[in-house]
Amino acid sequence: MAGLTPAEAAAVRPAGPGEEAEVVEGGDVDVRLRERLRTLLCCLCLVLLATATRPGRIIADTKIDMAVNPLGFLGRALHLWDVEQFGQLQNQAAGYLFPMGPFYALGHLAGMPAWITQRLWLGMLLCAAFLGARRLAARLGIGTPGGRLIGALAYALSPHALASLGTNSSEYLPLAMLPWMVLPLVTAASGVRDGEEGGGGGRGGGRIRAAARSGLAVACCGGINGTATLAVLAVPVLFVLTRRRGSARPRLLAWWGAAAVVATAWWSVPLFLLGRYAFSWLLYTEKADTTTSTTGLVNVFRGAERWVNFLTVDGDAWWPLGHAFATRTLPMLCTGAVAALGVAGLARSRLPERTFLLVTLLAGVTVMVAGHSGPLAPEVWRLIDGPLAPFRNLYKFDGLVRLPLALGIAHLLAPARLRRTPGRLGRTP
Repeated sequence: MAGLTPAEAAAVRPAGPGEEAEVVEGGDVDVRLRERLRTLLCCLCLVLLATATRPGRIIADTKIDMAVNPLGFLGRALHLWDVEQFGQLQNQAAGYLFPMGPFYALGHLAGMPAWITQRLWLGMLLCAAFLGARRLAARLGIGTPGGRLIGALAYALSPHALASLGTNSSEYLPLAMLPWMVLPLVTAASGVRDGEEGGGGGRGGGRIRAAARSGLAVACCGGINGTATLAVLAVPVLFVLTRRRGSARPRLLAWWGAAAVVATAWWSVPLFLLGRYAFSWLLYTEKADTTTSTTGLVNVFRGAERWVNFLTVDGDAWWPLGHAFATRTLPMLCTGAVAALGVAGLARSRLPERTFLLVTLLAGVTVMVAGHSGPLAPEVWRLIDGPLAPFRNLYKFDGLVRLPLALGIAHLLAPARLRRTPGRLGRTP
């Protein structure tokens, strides 16, 4: 069979009438073992990528005292008021209590150097994003094992994601957890439990368990950057809303909504108190005309829509890697090619969950581009300079674009439609 090795061909389920042949994970021991080794190798490469950056040095990722003195920082984060620096209301400090704080605290208690703990944190985020996107593609029936690996790598190593690591990993964390939020809902909506066919996964108990597991993934986003976490919550909502009518989607959405509220209460309540009593510095930071000046359609698809990527101070790029993605010729061509491949995959026939993926992509593009140009731009500016000021950085909705494009790449790399022929599997003419 063209495009597949003999071992992979042995794990191909013959296509029935109107179906596309697919590679079944677990259909052959050798295929499963090889796939696990490939996945492990990809994870090792991602960890090496994180640890190879300025070895021996602590990099400026969010709070520097989180790396230097995590236990002391977590102790202060338990209170809204901090007596340091003549007293202050701490900005979103409670969001560090989970999962970033405990990770750094465990590394500190284990005696690891601070820079090693920091790089392991970044490597863990890369692996979480990669494994989540790969598993989601498999659960949705998109692509073959090899194609899923490439699509998942495209998601984990997207320009928006790489620009965040080492500078503001709190914005990468919700992207890393996004596939894990959707995974339990896919199981509940399809009525399939993990490892089982049938079994009533979509019934009442299954819906509650799925909502709880998705809520756990939401909790793992932390609350360091509340807007970034809220932005990715649109994806599981869109997944539920795109289920067919009569599939008990209102109950699934209600259970998931309750789980999401519980999962974010531990940081959203302190954030509300901060907004109630703290001085609003949003009026003196970036404005809508700045944050939307770089969110053109091409930049959004490439993942280079973050305005900070274009910022230079004293002739030096503020975020060097993001600046390279945004302005240098070769990275621009590469990111454009990746985006084009993702769009081609989404446009290819026989794409599972096409409605969900296209609606998510269009929602993300619309939100980010709306403030850049067009008749709605002035109204968008008014909103994000006013009542919606926390959402002024619209690039935080990047996950709504990046996940569909990554899954599109996985689908594009799948073999062409196969059909059963006497004695062998061949391509459909």
